[in-house]
Amino acid sequence: MGVTEARWIGTGKQTLSSREVIIWSGRKDNVHREGVVIIIGKNKANTVLGWKPVNERLLYVRMNSKYAKLSVVVAYAPADGAEEEDKDTFYYARQTVLDDIPRHDVLLLLGDFNARLGRNNKDKEKTMGRHDD
Repeated sequence: MGVTEARWIGTGKQTLSSREVIIWSGRKDNVHREGVVIIIGKNKANTVLGWKPVNERLLYVRMNSKYAKLSVVVAYAPADGAEEEDKDTFYYARQTVLDDIPRHDVLLLLGDFNARLGRNNKDKEKTMGRHDD
């Protein structure tokens, strides 16, 4: 299970007394904002082949499974109102992670992409369509 906006700092991997594994990637400046986490159940904890804390918004974990390798990316995108540079940095980093995943892996992309809901589709008619009551 992926968790976004965990607000944990630093990076790490910890096995709990209940044998679940928690892997996290957070900020490096001790500010409790952003952060992504994956929680792996005790029956799958021994399948982790490797993990990479990309930054406070991206975490990559590769796991073994019966038929194929499973690559999991947990993502927490900047909100629509964020600075363009922050959004560009996030999407560039996300694409870099996705490009590095072996083609034969099963990919699971989890996260919060900060989509906005609502009726206001001004200048977005082509992608949102009409939503009348």
